[in-house]
Amino acid sequence: MRVRIVGGELQETPQVLEFVGVTGAPAEVNLDFIEAQKCYDVEAYKATVVMCRRTLETMATLQGATGKNLLAKIKDLYNKDMSSKGTFNIATQVRQFGNYGAHPKNDLLGEITKNDAAVVLEVTQHLLKDVYEIPEKVDALKKRLQK
Repeated sequence: MRVRIVGGELQETPQVLEFVGVTGAPAEVNLDFIEAQKCYDVEAYKATVVMCRRTLETMATLQGATGKNLLAKIKDLYNKDMSSKGTFNIATQVRQFGNYGAHPKNDLLGEITKNDAAVVLEVTQHLLKDVYEIPEKVDALKKRLQK
């Protein structure tokens, strides 16, 4: 348990028991995703969604996506059949939410809630599993069944 002092009172802070990466994801991707979890853990919800967006940008770049911005890179991955339509839609939404946090002139994150940040974190994890973990598991299953 962690504590902090606010207004002279001792308060407990949230604590994630374990920060987890995604199996098969490169270290750079997992480091960004784990940092997003740490942001959530300390109630930095705007930072959580911005780090989720950064996680996607890192993933897209390492997957060889091309384009002048993250949206173009996500479309490139989709056009190359490296992501499903569902993954494309999830990535687009996380990107848009993260953009709100990265560009305060359009500050739609001013009232972000814990639940909002949790959803963005969850769908980012889902997307990473779709790109890295699930294909690895399917390949392992195919190899086992071919024996």
